Amino acid sequence: MRYLVRYNSDDSKWLVIDSLSAGQAVGCHDQKPKALTQAKSEERQWHRYGSVDRAFHAASRMARGPRRLPNRSAGCR
Repeated sequence: MRYLVRYNSDDSKWLVIDSLSAGQAVGCHDQKPKALTQAKSEERQWHRYGSVDRAFHAASRMARGPRRLPNRSAGCR
């Protein structure tokens, strides 16, 4: 799952965390059921619109051009 629910004992809050964006918190709740509901909702939206996200990243890679590999044959024998 992309979205995780973790308890923050410092604030006594339940956090919804996006594991694919460096652990960014996308929600904060007093009760665990509310955090789980948001995490499930975020996961459904990601699956629904995920292909758009993948297409965007593929297009941005294409716009940067092909990756250039170093010429390893020059120093190898």
